[in-house]
Amino acid sequence: MATNREWLWRISLIIGIPLVLLTVYLLSLGPILKFYGAKPSNVWSLVPAGIRMIYEPLDRAPLPQPLAGLLLRYNQWWMGVEHDKRAFRNLMVQIDKSITNGMALSQVVALLGEPLALLTNGDTIQANFIYMPEVITCGGYFTNGFVVAFTNGVVVRKAPITSGQ
Repeated sequence: MATNREWLWRISLIIGIPLVLLTVYLLSLGPILKFYGAKPSNVWSLVPAGIRMIYEPLDRAPLPQPLAGLLLRYNQWWMGVEHDKRAFRNLMVQIDKSITNGMALSQVVALLGEPLALLTNGDTIQANFIYMPEVITCGGYFTNGFVVAFTNGVVVRKAPITSGQ
């Protein structure tokens, strides 16, 4: 009878130890990313090469979809993605409120920085202001910037840069 239990105990250790080590490995990526201040747009650029060699293969591993999705949400939680999204939405609302019709082009540039693109059409100048992080969902649409139209050097209209989900 003792031999059967000993055999069962050994099989449990042979299966259990690798399973525990794999679980610790999978769950330790999030805290590592938080420690180095990694964010989705620059995940591996902030992580030292030695640590990257250990964990980057996990980022490319062909995990089953339910596990991969769960692990992604877990790592994003550690990186503070939801907090960053809320802060970004608040920034977009502040920008939207601060740009008003009649505001001078120079004031808009002082407030928002140089536009990514300037397009002209007759007496209208259209300026595209794009912000990072990458596109974030706001109210059913993707937005990460504004299109501001100027005539005679003042704002005549503005609109968020959007595309449907």
